[in-house]
Amino acid sequence: MSFQIYTLCKFVMKNISILRNLGIKLAIILLTLGYGCKSKPKGLLSEDKMASIIAEQKLLEAKVDQLYLRNIDSSRMVYSHLEQKIFKDHKTDSSAYNKSYNFYLSQKQTMVDILSEAEKILDKKTPVDSLSKKPE
Repeated sequence: MSFQIYTLCKFVMKNISILRNLGIKLAIILLTLGYGCKSKPKGLLSEDKMASIIAEQKLLEAKVDQLYLRNIDSSRMVYSHLEQKIFKDHKTDSSAYNKSYNFYLSQKQTMVDILSEAEKILDKKTPVDSLSKKPE
């Protein structure tokens, strides 16, 4: 009787380790496939639109800084209000922008391309010569 119990326990233990190893291998494979095949979420802003919004945000930051508001909260409030205008002009909202920004942030090369395009947009809008001139 004890031999049968021993044999049964040995059989169960052997199969559990096989199933556990199979489960671990299967989980690794699924995670690898899932990570490698990261699809774009729905409602994602295009890379060009992201670059345009980021460029406008940088210009807005400079404008708000030049207002010399005494209180940081006032600066944030003005910036938030004007940022909503940027989103409205681009027919989007902050949640779609944040979702897209976070997705592109996880795609390193894509984000580098977007920021590079935003820099080109800024170069076209603000020539270096105009930055060195003082307003009259």
